[in-house]
Amino acid sequence: MPNKHTLKIIALVMLIVAVLILGIFNQKNNSQTVLHSKTLIKVLAQPYPARDFQNISGWINSEPLSIKQLRGKVVLVDFWTYTCVNCLRTLPYLKDWHAKYHDQGLVIVGTHAPFFNFEHEESNVRKAVKDLGIHFPVALDNTLATWRNYYNIACPAYYLIDKSGMVVYKHVSEGDYNITENNIRYLLGLNNSIEVAADATVPSSKQTPETYLGFSRSTRYSSPEEMAMGTTATYTYPENLNDNAWGLRGAWTIEAEKIISKKVGAAVKFKFYGKSIAAVMGASKPTKIKILIDGTEIKNSNLIIKNQTLYELVTLPQAYSATFELISQEPGLEIYVFSFGNCCS
Repeated sequence: MPNKHTLKIIALVMLIVAVLILGIFNQKNNSQTVLHSKTLIKVLAQPYPARDFQNISGWINSEPLSIKQLRGKVVLVDFWTYTCVNCLRTLPYLKDWHAKYHDQGLVIVGTHAPFFNFEHEESNVRKAVKDLGIHFPVALDNTLATWRNYYNIACPAYYLIDKSGMVVYKHVSEGDYNITENNIRYLLGLNNSIEVAADATVPSSKQTPETYLGFSRSTRYSSPEEMAMGTTATYTYPENLNDNAWGLRGAWTIEAEKIISKKVGAAVKFKFYGKSIAAVMGASKPTKIKILIDGTEIKNSNLIIKNQTLYELVTLPQAYSATFELISQEPGLEIYVFSFGNCCS
């Protein structure tokens, strides 16, 4: 028969196991909970007067607006750009809030803050807004004057402004959609609580981060040759690719914000972890590409790249680590940035 000391150890072990099981249960349960609150959540400790829209080069879906003009409305200033995967993943929520709450007094202003030169073209943004089905006002912040006026640091990011013109809540990056909707409803005076679905699964910390290829912002470049900035050079793949690293093969010109293939067969290889691959690309004329995963060409991989925009390239059954290779079938392919994870749907 076990002695008292052994029984104490057994009891302690059982207690620890019970706590762990309870923690796992709560974690799973929390991912499925809904939010119904009648107060502001994560409110700013010190709300401040909203900054105005400055040096806007054009407006889409609206006449020019000002914060003063919008006094008495609840305003959501959303910083975004149409080639940003993270921004596009927030878009279904923004469109839903516009549809549900615009008639109740909510005004969403999508403040378009371009990353790349082609995103400064109003015609390109207008086409994207139409293709994406955006019906709320879009302000073209081409000089980033409004971005700086809000001391913004990234996109997507949104600032929620109450009817008196005070910023009371902000959120940078994806997520917290349930909290944002709760706060919109509170500021609109819709105090009857509703069930707001919890956020979707947060991307794994293992997911390969967004990676720019132009020399001004490139990271984790691994070919043995140094980047020849602004001139054409021939590159070779490294013998081994580390996680999240990439390399070039063949003739490329590396510019500040993009790389350009110069001969047939110019290729880029990437060791990544994620569920999907998207890239901002373009071409001076329609250009074919081929895509391989772990050395095997994927079905229907022969895509044709035309206008500069975001292209969804690969969707995998689940997230895992693999080697991705993109081969240009013609000169003139432009690649700006790769993104990984769940894409834009």
